[in-house]
Amino acid sequence: MQDREYAVTLREMKFTNSPIEDMEAPTLEQLVFLVDLIQSELELQNKVIVHCAAGLGRTGTVAACVLIRNGYNADGAISMIRYCRPGAIESMEQEKIIHEFSRCYGVNEDSL
Repeated sequence: MQDREYAVTLREMKFTNSPIEDMEAPTLEQLVFLVDLIQSELELQNKVIVHCAAGLGRTGTVAACVLIRNGYNADGAISMIRYCRPGAIESMEQEKIIHEFSRCYGVNEDSL
């Protein structure tokens, strides 16, 4: 019975693949697409899983941008992600795209 319930749950999952090379940053267009998708699922009160191979660099980058979409500034989002997941956001390129995403969404330095 328990295995059957798990299988039903899996059938109800949605999966989106957005290839990003390991240790690289997504493009701004990828981030906007992914954050919009994640935000729409969260607004429907659906659960969302974001993951890459290690769950650090690319995952942390996307997660930080979701926080920015919800009122954080870039530095606050990076700090929060690293507090929750030490080692997250692994490269300067990933940090730069987070700051670019923040500028794109017009978040100011007075935000969280």
